[in-house]
Amino acid sequence: MSKHPVAQALTRIQNEVNSQYFERRACIEAVILAVLAKQHAYILGPPGTGKSEMTRAILERFTSAVYFEQLLSKTRPDQAVLGPYDLPLLREKGDFKRKIDGYLLTAHFAFLDEIGKMSPTMGHDLLAALNERVRHEVNGGHSTHKIPLHTVITASNELIVGESDDAAATWDRLLVRVVVDYLAEPGNFASLVGEDTVPVANPTTVDYADLLDAVDNVVPQVKTPVDVIEAFVNLRASLDGEGIRPSDRRWRQCRRLVQASAFLNGRDTAEVDDLGVLRFALWDSPEQINPVERATLKISNPLNEKILQVQDDASGIRKEIAARKGKSLADRAGYGSEAMGKVTQLNSELQKIKQECLSTGRSVSKVEEALDDLKGLKRSILVECLEMDPGTVGE
Repeated sequence: MSKHPVAQALTRIQNEVNSQYFERRACIEAVILAVLAKQHAYILGPPGTGKSEMTRAILERFTSAVYFEQLLSKTRPDQAVLGPYDLPLLREKGDFKRKIDGYLLTAHFAFLDEIGKMSPTMGHDLLAALNERVRHEVNGGHSTHKIPLHTVITASNELIVGESDDAAATWDRLLVRVVVDYLAEPGNFASLVGEDTVPVANPTTVDYADLLDAVDNVVPQVKTPVDVIEAFVNLRASLDGEGIRPSDRRWRQCRRLVQASAFLNGRDTAEVDDLGVLRFALWDSPEQINPVERATLKISNPLNEKILQVQDDASGIRKEIAARKGKSLADRAGYGSEAMGKVTQLNSELQKIKQECLSTGRSVSKVEEALDDLKGLKRSILVECLEMDPGTVGE
């Protein structure tokens, strides 16, 4: 099928936001997939890594949607997120209601920062909002009301799973999970401090009504053929062999994530290649991230194994650069020339893989991520080995 207008717009948004942030391509893709799958997401990373800024840069593109944001803490009451109780109404009529306008319960999108520090009283009511998308009231009885909540993006520098039963349940409802860190490439850091970020001219937007129509009526119609189901079975067995056992509910939710990937790539039928996005959904602890990524990428696309090898080779070059710190300029410059040749060769390999992916209709998200890594590595060689002015490496 021809690519849906919403899929086209989301692809442009993904590219535009990626141009504003170094080393964040995977995180940006993960957030957009969460929105398309109508699921919630979690970003793990230390303070100052742009989690909130990057999230706003994506969610603000959905016009006509209501957005809510709050920074959580152990002492911040649940009223700061769910709305304060209407005490005069309680006294006059005995109705136990919250004033919800302007809070999470009337929002379409939300960003909850430092969710790992949420108060113990918030967990239970927040769980109902995330999972069932309802709010509870007591009106001389018990009643629930649907809320318009689409996707909540959460962030923290700590995992929330061990805090309490409610926290563990909330963690399980955050299907999409991704890690960010401080910039790894010295060259990217040099560009960060040496250049002013140029805003995107005429940024792409999507009206929320159009987005919701695609999410509710088009993405669920993406077919999942037998070979995709078999790939799910094989991936589950592979992870089980690593001692990684996601819940049955999580596996079921992953199907919608795969459908979202196919939709984003302009297809009405999912392919095994789409299982690559499950690297964002099947880990519970940071030590599981690498085995989950490798397992999902190998099963989803045989070309991904070549990409992973290129990334391993690039990692070796980074270690060599780091080992030469403090050595003479001649030594560093000599290795810098050699490293540039190696990076050029790796870039050529990735370009061939990208063309092969495009010609066979496969996703290029992982190869684009690897190409971004090589750009950062080139900047590092120029700055660390060849002593180029950091203010000019972006050129």
